This record gives sequence, C-alpha cells and structure tokens, in this order.
Amino acid sequence: MDFSKYNNINETLNKFGGMKQTLLNKNLYANAMQSWEKLSEEDLKQIDVEINNAVELKSYAKTYRTLVTKKAILVFNLRTFTAIPVNDILWIYNRVVVQKMNFIPINKTHYLTIFTKDGDYIYIGENHTGGFSKKMPNDEEMAKIKSVLDGVRKGIVYGADEEMYRLCTQDLAAAIEKVENASME
Repeated sequence: MDFSKYNNINETLNKFGGMKQTLLNKNLYANAMQSWEKLSEEDLKQIDVEINNAVELKSYAKTYRTLVTKKAILVFNLRTFTAIPVNDILWIYNRVVVQKMNFIPINKTHYLTIFTKDGDYIYIGENHTGGFSKKMPNDEEMAKIKSVLDGVRKGIVYGADEEMYRLCTQDLAAAIEKVENASME
C-alpha cells in the first residue's frame, strides 16, 4: 500500500519505524497489506485526518503500537501496519495465558484480542502480571476502545462472554448477525 497520498498516515508509519517484509513476518506482512485494501478511499482520508488525535493503547511489549480511530484500529507489529475496519470487529476481549513452573503460576500474559467477521483472532496488545496477580491490565485499554467505538458501532461485544465464545467458535454467521442487529438499535 502506498501511503504517500496520506501525509498523516505516512508520518505515523515512519515514526513507528516503517513497514518492511522480512523472513519472520512474511504472512503478517501479507495480511497487513490486504487489510488496507478493505478500506475505501473515503475511509482512508478520514483515518488520515483522525490519526493524529487517535487514542493510543499501552502495551508492555514494545513490538505493539495500537491506535484507535472511528474507522479502524491500526496495529503496528513486527514491522507491519495492519488496519482492522471497525465494521469487521465482532468481539474484543482479554486472553490470558498462564505460565507455570512445577505447577506454580509464575507469569500471566494478557493479550488484548479482536475477533473479526473473517473468523480471525488478532492480537493488538500485550501486558504481563505476576502469576498470582488478580489484575486485569487490559480492562483500561478495552474501556478506551469502547469510548471511541461506541458512537460508531454499538454492537461490538467487550470482555469475557460465554455466548459470544460459543457463537464465534461454532456459528460465525450467528455471531455476525448478533453484532449487526445490536449495532442497528
């Protein structure tokens, strides 16, 4: 994708370090390039205007830089820049992976995750806590996303939701319908 027509997007991308395909990010790079093609010319122009005032999410991992606009969530990760259109988002939740040593939890990794209409899980941030910690560091970041996207698409499901998990894993069409119907209300 050529961002030269979009000065603010191009400037932000250069500030983050630019995009480059390497041996380690080949698939991620291809997916990132395809993600920008889902956006119309109007959407790209609006993102270009909004990007300087976009909400940036905190992430422990230095590889993630995430910006939230009203048209898309933009994720810079491993020298790729992915656009996740707001209309493709079904569910945003915190995935927790517990690392154990001798059956004792030593670390928890909290991945802020987006589930899309395509059935893809996309990590947009990562934070760590101690093995016995009850903290949920991504809740604040989820609240930031919700504050931006609620006015645009109210049907997105936030946080842990057993029904949404069941729908997304067993009946994707029903999950899409649920979010679309809730967004129209």
